Amino acid sequence: MHVTGSWACVVLLVVAVTRFVTADQPKPSSGESDSLDVALTRKGYERIPLRVVSEQDSSFLVVLACGKQPLKLVLDTGSTITILDAATAKRLGLKPRADLAVKALTPRGELRIEPAPVSELKFGGLTLPEFGIHIADLSASRPAGELVSAKPDGILGQDFLTHLSAVIDFDQPALYVIAPRDKEWPGLKGEWVCTAGILNGKPLAPVDPWRFHFGDKGKARIANASDGADVALEADILSFGKDRVLTLTRPKVDKPARLPFAQDAIWMQYAVNGDTLKVAFLLQPKDTAVLADRVPLAVESKIGSGVVMLEFTRKPPKK
Repeated sequence: MHVTGSWACVVLLVVAVTRFVTADQPKPSSGESDSLDVALTRKGYERIPLRVVSEQDSSFLVVLACGKQPLKLVLDTGSTITILDAATAKRLGLKPRADLAVKALTPRGELRIEPAPVSELKFGGLTLPEFGIHIADLSASRPAGELVSAKPDGILGQDFLTHLSAVIDFDQPALYVIAPRDKEWPGLKGEWVCTAGILNGKPLAPVDPWRFHFGDKGKARIANASDGADVALEADILSFGKDRVLTLTRPKVDKPARLPFAQDAIWMQYAVNGDTLKVAFLLQPKDTAVLADRVPLAVESKIGSGVVMLEFTRKPPKK
């Protein structure tokens, strides 16, 4: 576990924070920064102003929220994970998983880090459900006499930045972020026809009746031409590094409907190459919360694996 990046070192060693600069930085007005702002916002990115931590520390500070509680996190591109201070986690009512604790090496020795689920994080106008975060006691690294109101709540690391395809503008301090679904959805929108499939190492037949319909942002349907099943679903996209995960959830109001899977939600890795969509998922897993990173597209569908591999072809739009 690597947490010894630029601000990971500072947080774990000196966290010399005395007061925050509260004024938002001005928006870029002209030149290259303005071009960057225009280009990114046109693609759906949201601009989040960055603030300097203090007069003594020029690191950047990002403000987000956990529920209704604001969090002040130091932007650290050198830390692989996002870490909240234990005192902050207690204030938020988070429950760290001690059974999944790991130890990270820092210049001052080992640091015990425990993962904790967070039901909702708000970042500008974006809401991120079920984002995993890490908890550690950072109090020992703070200087004596530091004001409680001045201390940061933790570190914003690469996991968060990668998930939101973040772009940092250091000239006009700003962080640009976009939700995975907003970035990926244009490539999925349309109708897809299943043309091939493998389950437990054997070809699925017939696969042709199954269709995916990706409509307006976050809206999807699964249809089966042979039995009339046509199910409305809520769709989201998560990212785990280079991997993309499509989640499909059956709305509670959509009671009848036979799906090609038993659970009410399915996580599947996918890849789009032109007009070909490939997905991989577990059929009726014992743990319905199984993450798709356990089912990579490279996995081979073997007998007894329960892994389904499907290939879809984009259907040309009606003229």
